[in-house]
Amino acid sequence: MKELEQLENHVEISLKHIRATKSQQSFDQLLELKRKEQKLQDVNKDLRKKIQETSAESVLQMFCQDGPSGSSGHANQANQQQHVHPDCDPSLPETEECHTRTACV
Repeated sequence: MKELEQLENHVEISLKHIRATKSQQSFDQLLELKRKEQKLQDVNKDLRKKIQETSAESVLQMFCQDGPSGSSGHANQANQQQHVHPDCDPSLPETEECHTRTACV
């Protein structure tokens, strides 16, 4: 009978060890997944920012090249004098000022 109790204790100890190991592995996997999630969220944020910047640049370039719709003569002037405003020149660094302007001339 004593031998059976020892065997039962040994099995319980082994099971506790296995469960602890499995819990640690699950915890480590969870941490790794959270790190990957954060990294993907950061990449996603950067990509969204680039999309917004690209969209803003495209709108600004269209505005600078074509002029605002409905303005008389401004479209022709913008086409003849493209990139008169220094911030409308794509070779120059973009500034916040050009985004807030109503005209690029």
